[in-house]
Amino acid sequence: MTEVYHLRNSNKIDNETIGYYNSNAADFFSNTVDVDMTPLYELFLKNLPPNAAILHAGCGSGRDASAFANRGLNVTAFDASRELAKLASQHCGFGVAVRHFSDVDEVSAYDAVWCCASLLHVPRSELPSQIEQLWQSLRPNGIFYLSFKLGDGERSQNG
Repeated sequence: MTEVYHLRNSNKIDNETIGYYNSNAADFFSNTVDVDMTPLYELFLKNLPPNAAILHAGCGSGRDASAFANRGLNVTAFDASRELAKLASQHCGFGVAVRHFSDVDEVSAYDAVWCCASLLHVPRSELPSQIEQLWQSLRPNGIFYLSFKLGDGERSQNG
């Protein structure tokens, strides 16, 4: 199992958020790993080529990375929380890197990028540049899935 740890551009919000997930990794894992995402997977995957390369950015429990790998896709997954990356690696059966969205420097490397409720942790002021970096990692005609929580503005909840 390979683990990479290099956080560039981290700030106080990132460190607080990462600290929260490191401290609450077991609870977060158990609360999310069994959520059935099949309807979203089907919409996301239907236009991908066989053996597509997917970047799972901010993989949390590894639920989605594991589901994609079990469908025969080539998954690269990362999370900024070292503790979640460890749990996700165990769950997926392959290494999950510890890195931040700002560390994504691949260009035209993936057929798809999956960001399920992970970019919501990026401060609004940094969101355009983070999305651009992820976008550049896509091959032509790549698919980019993003999801956010409904609401306006930025907020913090339970740390």
